[in-house]
Amino acid sequence: MTLTFQTHPIDLILLDIEGTISSQRYVLEVLYPFARERIPVFVARHPDHPVVQRALRETAERIEPGQDPVAALIAWQDADQKVPPLKLLQGLVWEEGYREGAFKGHIYDDAHAALEGWRKAGVPMHIFSSGSVKAQVEFFQNSNRGDLRSYFGRHYDTDIGAKVVPASYMAIAADLGAAPDRILFLTDNPREVAAARQAGVHVVQVIRDESVKPNEAGAPIVAEFDQLRELVAFG
Repeated sequence: MTLTFQTHPIDLILLDIEGTISSQRYVLEVLYPFARERIPVFVARHPDHPVVQRALRETAERIEPGQDPVAALIAWQDADQKVPPLKLLQGLVWEEGYREGAFKGHIYDDAHAALEGWRKAGVPMHIFSSGSVKAQVEFFQNSNRGDLRSYFGRHYDTDIGAKVVPASYMAIAADLGAAPDRILFLTDNPREVAAARQAGVHVVQVIRDESVKPNEAGAPIVAEFDQLRELVAFG
């Protein structure tokens, strides 16, 4: 089974999560408030946890001497900063929330239908999200569509590079053993569109919210995954 994007052969699909296959509101209104409340509690309860110790150590390296590291972590989250020690702790507290049944990962209906179709057709799919790999796996394991972990091969976060830098997409292509021009990336972020296209990756921007700016890189735009049928075909 071959996959083509506007007549270009494609070997695999790379997907963003927030704003693309999942609602951005889910992160802002469910996950972030839960982490904001639970991070101080988790740190206090698990001072000897190696990930907690690492996160606090890395936080202390980034702030002024004497500044409260937990307060800094909360401030970074309030500012939606993608800071590594914050991602570590978010992953831990969200894992706890999923285990408690406090929430389920949100997947759009149209996105799930497309993912299911690509999976059945044998199209390799991978994830590139600003959330930690651990948080990504927990999200898909505990989604409102059931356990979707088997749908995806590799997960990448900003440890491989910023999502707005072309080199990150080149690094992912190299890791997957694929030429950049054989990859199709789906994202809502116009800066990510520009970076991926500069790396030679094919991109479609998914705009589900009118507040999201259209890209200026000439990439196609869809409002939902159903519209991808006009761009992506099986051969």
